[in-house]
Parts: sequence; structure tokens; C-alpha cells
Amino acid sequence: MAESLAHKIHMLNLQWEQQLTPSLFYSVRGSYLHLQRDAFYGARADAEFTAFDEAGGFADPDNPTPAEEAALADFAADPANQAAINAVASRIWSDTRNQVLFLDGQITQKLGAHELVYGAQYRYEKLEESRPNDPALADTSDDFGTYGLFVQDIWTLLPGLELVPGVRVDRHDNVDGTIFSPRIALRYEPIDALTLRASYSAGFNAPGAYNEDLHIGVSSGGAIFLRNSPDLEEERSDSFTLGADWWVPSFGKRLVLSSTFHYTLLHDTFDIDDSDPNDTGIWERVNGPDAKVFVWENGFQWVVGRGLRLEGSISYIRARFDDPITRVTGLTTREFIERPEWTGLFSVIYEHDSGWQIASLLNYTGSMLAVGEADIYRKTPKFWELDLNVSKTFHLSPHLELKLGAGVRNLFDDRQKDLFDNGEDRDPTYLYGPVRPRTFFVTAGVEF
Repeated sequence: MAESLAHKIHMLNLQWEQQLTPSLFYSVRGSYLHLQRDAFYGARADAEFTAFDEAGGFADPDNPTPAEEAALADFAADPANQAAINAVASRIWSDTRNQVLFLDGQITQKLGAHELVYGAQYRYEKLEESRPNDPALADTSDDFGTYGLFVQDIWTLLPGLELVPGVRVDRHDNVDGTIFSPRIALRYEPIDALTLRASYSAGFNAPGAYNEDLHIGVSSGGAIFLRNSPDLEEERSDSFTLGADWWVPSFGKRLVLSSTFHYTLLHDTFDIDDSDPNDTGIWERVNGPDAKVFVWENGFQWVVGRGLRLEGSISYIRARFDDPITRVTGLTTREFIERPEWTGLFSVIYEHDSGWQIASLLNYTGSMLAVGEADIYRKTPKFWELDLNVSKTFHLSPHLELKLGAGVRNLFDDRQKDLFDNGEDRDPTYLYGPVRPRTFFVTAGVEF
């Protein structure tokens, strides 16, 4: 089995900002992206099987006889057949061309207790993906534009009390009608050490082609192709947030604690229909059931002393569909797959005036439900990733610095260990935990 991705990425970004008066500011931005990718993902055994079948080797490819299987082994070992096998393998190679144009204009105007922000955005994307050596396979092609207008008012009601209403209006080529996305936020500081926040916002995700649709995976029958259902509607969301930041008075401004709740309602979520009743190798992106996502984030930042800083966070995420979904044979669930309910992060950073820096980062990933092809599903283990890094900065001149460093990533080598258990039938989407092994590294950099 082999996988190869070769990218050529060209990007251009331009931005112009100007303060016309103390109360009037504007900015204009534009960006363009052109991506070309050559991709291959396939198994040699599949190419040998197909070439042998096309040469008339099987009476029934779905039920080969022992004699045919022996003949297949001889066929694959014969150098005279390698060109035919390579030709079959080359059909899997795909060529992707993706273009994205983004234009944005924004004006900020202060009027007494109000700070108005309004503007317009335009985004155009074109995607073309084909398998040049497989003319029997239809190309993936899509192009669409999004036109948006937005306005927001940062309204200072009282000292320490701020209300931010706003609305965005969009027209998308793949969505019928106009999309209104309102939002409103409130920030309140009852005392100098406490900030309270609350907000509501609406959003959408429009249907479109994606640059992995042509080669989403490999099964025992070959590649799987993904397309949008003709009836696919946009995803919609309603999000609510409530949070607080508290600077502990006895620590001055050196210790801040934060806690935030998020609650999101998802409507017409995107899902994959892999039933493929006609055995065509084509799956469809369809609208699934609605869903609810609850998130509770807690964190702190503590400047312990000169040069020493501690940061940490822990998050609980509960995401459930309203109705159960059949994921693989034997598993029907409301859970979001490959989404841990608990995650955490803790870091210690020490910087000395002499240029030394020592940093450690501990990343925790909780257990989750993971699903793969071949009816694989499991509750995963927990993971602890520990990274250590030490560096030294040398000031060679007022305008020249040399920085040398060394460290280790994933010191405990705690990672997903069943990544390749399925051999040539491996599901490339079966990724649920850290995949990087224990890695030692050295770095060197120059700034001038």
C-alpha cells in the first residue's frame, strides 16, 4: 500500500489600511490561493487483482477459485505483466486544482458611545479534480461564490458595560434564498478584577465540493468516491456562550482564571450515506439529524515570578445527535465519533535574561468512540503527550540573533498503536489519537 501527496501552493495577500480621521478608519484586503495536488492512495494487490481480471483471469471476480488465485500469484510475479499492473495503478492517481479568491472591505466609525463596524465580503472558490488515467470516472468539479454584507455596533452603555449587536446577510450560489445570521454579545465588568461575557450567534455551512471527495478511502473493492446529494441543504447553527474571567486580587494581575460555557444547536448536519445499493463505489453526502453540542472550558494563566509562567486548561465536550445513526455493522449511536469528551493542556515556560528558555507542554486526550471500515469500532484509550524543549538565544549584534534549541516530542511515546492494523484495507480516516512517535529534535535559527 502506498500514499503520496505532492502540493504546489501559490498565495498572494494584499492589505491596505488607513486612518482618515480620529473617528474613521477603513481597511481593504484581498487574497488569492492556487493549489495543485497530485495524489495517490492504493494497494499493489488491488492493481494486480484488477489487471488479472481484465486479462480474463477470473470467471467471477467476487468468488475466485483456488486455481484462479494461484494463477493470480503467477501473473503478479511475471515481469511481463508489470506494465499492465502499473497501468491499472496509475488510474488511481488524481490531479486536483483548487482556486480561492477572497475580497474584504471594512469601515470602522466612532459616533459617541457607538463604534460602528460595517463592510462587505466576497469569496469565490473553484475546485477541479480528475483522474486523468481513468476516463471512465467522472471528474469532480464545482465553483461557487458567496456575497456577504455585515454591520455591528459596539455600544458602550455604561462604564464597564458593553453591548454588541450585529447581523450578517449572505447570498451563496449553492443555497436558495438569502441567509440572515444575527448575533448579539454583552460584556460587563462589575469590578475591576471580573469580566462577564454572554453572546448568541447564528451561522451556516453551505454545500460544496471538497478536495478529498474523489478519493475518500479504500475498501476491499477499491476507491470510494463521495458526492453531494441533489437534495443536500446547508447546515445551520445557533450558538450560545456564557463566560467569565477573574483576576485573583491577592495575585494582582499575575493570575487570571477563566471559565466558559458553549451550547450549540446544529440543524441539518452533514453526514455520509454509504449504503451504495447498486455497488457503484459512490457514497453521498446527505443531511443527517440535528445535534446538540455542549462545551465547558476552564483555564488559568499565572505569572509566578520573573520569567516563569504557568498555563493550563481543561475542557469537557458532549456532542450528541438527536437521533441514532448507524455507523458500521453492529454500531448504532448518537455520539460524535473521534471526538473526546475530555481534553487538557498544561505548560510551564521559563525565560531567563541570559537568553535561556525552558518549556514543557503536557497534552491530554480523553477516551472517545472511533470507527473505521471493516466494521471496526472501539472506545479508545486515553493519551498523555509530553513535549520538552530547551533553547538559547545569542545576541551577536544589535540586529542579529542566533537561536539554538533541542528537545523531545511525545516523551512517553503515547500514541495510536493500531493505525496500520488493517493492512491494504486500512481506512485512512481511522485516526483518533496522537500519531507522532517519540521524536528527538534540534533547531537552529537566525533573526536579523
